[in-house]
Amino acid sequence: MKDDPMQILLVDHNEIDLYIAQRNLDSEFRQAEILTFLDTEKAFEFLKTQVLPDSPEYRFVPDLILVEINMPQMSGPEFLNSLYGLKGGLYKKKRAYLTHAMYSDRMGHHVPKNCAGFIQKPITVERIREILQDLSSGPH
Repeated sequence: MKDDPMQILLVDHNEIDLYIAQRNLDSEFRQAEILTFLDTEKAFEFLKTQVLPDSPEYRFVPDLILVEINMPQMSGPEFLNSLYGLKGGLYKKKRAYLTHAMYSDRMGHHVPKNCAGFIQKPITVERIREILQDLSSGPH
């Protein structure tokens, strides 16, 4: 992993799930910069600006992406496929997980090939520790 503080993107339309996940991430990744969105389209539009050649020196290019599978407008898999398709391939090497409330949420969804897997909500501190271990092993 890089020496800079870890950058984490969290996208969920449920404010309570978003709050719980952010709180648990804050407790485990104390130095992390965590950015949250309630809408995948807004998150995608923001991230598109971070890969432009004229972006400011500060860029938010998350090391870890957690996105709800059943988002309105653009689903979690659609969001990741769009992100991975951006020019330059910057996000293809980033670790992403789809979050879901229950096993049945996963049914019928195509999982992007660069997606590391599913995480059942609520996102617990224990699961965050597993993700940290996974991240320290490097990209797949």
